[in-house]
Amino acid sequence: MLYFNGGSEVDYPTTFAENEEVILPTSSVKNGYTFGGWYDNSSFTGSQIEVVPSGTTSDVTLYAKWNIVNYLISYQLNGGSIGSPYPSSYTINDEITLPIPSYTQYVFQGWYDNADFLGNSISSIVLGTTGNKNYHAKWRVIDADDFRLFMESSLPAVVEEDLELPSTYEGLSISWSSNKPTVMSNTGVYSRPYLATTVILTASVSGAFGSATQDYEVDLKGFKVLSPGIASSYIYRGYNTVTQAFFDTLDIINCAFITADANGTLSGSTFLTNVSTHIIPKAHEQGDWVIVSISPSSSWSAIAANSTIVNTFANNIVSLINTYGFDGVDIDWETPSVGEEALFTAMMAVIYQKVKANNPHHLVTAAIAAGIWQPPRYDLNNSKQYLDFINMMAYDMASSSGYYQNALYRQTTFHNSTMSVGKTLNSCSINESVAFYVNNYAISKAKIIVGIPFYGVRQTRTYSEGTWSAWSKASTPYYHTIVANYIGNADYTEYYDSGAQVPYLVKNDGTEFISYDNPTSVAVKCQYVIDNQIGGIMYWENGCDNTGALLASMKSALNK
Repeated sequence: MLYFNGGSEVDYPTTFAENEEVILPTSSVKNGYTFGGWYDNSSFTGSQIEVVPSGTTSDVTLYAKWNIVNYLISYQLNGGSIGSPYPSSYTINDEITLPIPSYTQYVFQGWYDNADFLGNSISSIVLGTTGNKNYHAKWRVIDADDFRLFMESSLPAVVEEDLELPSTYEGLSISWSSNKPTVMSNTGVYSRPYLATTVILTASVSGAFGSATQDYEVDLKGFKVLSPGIASSYIYRGYNTVTQAFFDTLDIINCAFITADANGTLSGSTFLTNVSTHIIPKAHEQGDWVIVSISPSSSWSAIAANSTIVNTFANNIVSLINTYGFDGVDIDWETPSVGEEALFTAMMAVIYQKVKANNPHHLVTAAIAAGIWQPPRYDLNNSKQYLDFINMMAYDMASSSGYYQNALYRQTTFHNSTMSVGKTLNSCSINESVAFYVNNYAISKAKIIVGIPFYGVRQTRTYSEGTWSAWSKASTPYYHTIVANYIGNADYTEYYDSGAQVPYLVKNDGTEFISYDNPTSVAVKCQYVIDNQIGGIMYWENGCDNTGALLASMKSALNK
């Protein structure tokens, strides 16, 4: 006779005679199991076998069946409670973590296997354990130190969103106060400060132990720091198509445009709806500065000529900033005339003083052309003190004669002499323009934000009777249009002038020339800004590139 047991060894009969009846043993035991009988198969099907009858003439193989025991777990809560579900039974094959009970205004000190809480506390039932268990909960009344310990683990160290402040502790109400409620309220509402700051939140509670308070320091992230290497943009169209990359990359977002009439009244309801809906909420969540840009088509000469209107205009700017949550203003008076230089300075002085009096962190900027011709119209020796940054528009610097519109460096001869294209107009490169601003007006490089185009300038010419006409401006295709319709088109050849750092296209028949920026030239210009500790890079404008390639190049090159 063969036995497959798994339990304790007993004195099994191993042989029998044909005329012998064998009564099978039932005394075998297995820890954590009860004996369930002998079977002639390992699946334990059929009837249980208790005897081997007389007359059996073949070998017999027997299998012992074992039934696992479920042991009970009981809990003596001593006033506490356990949330369900919780383990109430276990087997020898289980590992059980005992539940943590709760008891208002008490601290749980562990489970014990005796009512006197002798020995060590028990937190689990380990594999291989048997027997019913009866556990007793041990409690201690909370004290002020327990409250403080709880609070230390309740709040993050760095904050840039609303906080969910604990309102109760062990059934006791917690009251909160903030030492800087304008940026972190007593209820945990977060308003991003312009500068990173530390707030002290004080939690107070009273109970049977008396009163306890806990001061908790949290660091609030401020707006993005505006140090050299700023990433800035204008957005004029496509407000509803901005991507997360737009907010991640940019430090300053110039929203264009609101318009000022001759009385200094600002208007632009659709613009304000677009900014309020699509820009400000997400930008401020990211710490981006959102600037309202006042249109070049505004009645600048009429406003600047009248000091009363200038005062009204400046008040209207402050009111607009406060109403919509802008972080400053950009003055886009692009064409002041000779004789209006002092008027520009006087107007900027009033705007600057009123904006800064309202909030010293708000920005006052102006868009001024690169090159040598426009800057003298702005009285920069005097007006620069009223400008936090100058958005130097280094695009559209030439639009005819086969000249580049957007060169980084001067190019005195045609890069492509065959087609008579690819050089710069005098002073019309970024490098020359920065030097002009610095050398002639003592403007700090850190105040200059260099502008680049997210569009091209397309020039055309004609051929007649052996003579080419002069190159003249035909259109300004957006970068995504250049990618879709020109780059890769067999009718056009793409070039890159590594001296001027300008990519350009020429139609093979010699009738079209397009200068623009691509990811390579954007990266080079960004590196130029970094290397020379210039304020930053801005572009006109976001709606001109829906490929995202130029913004991605800017993000990478400026390490945003």
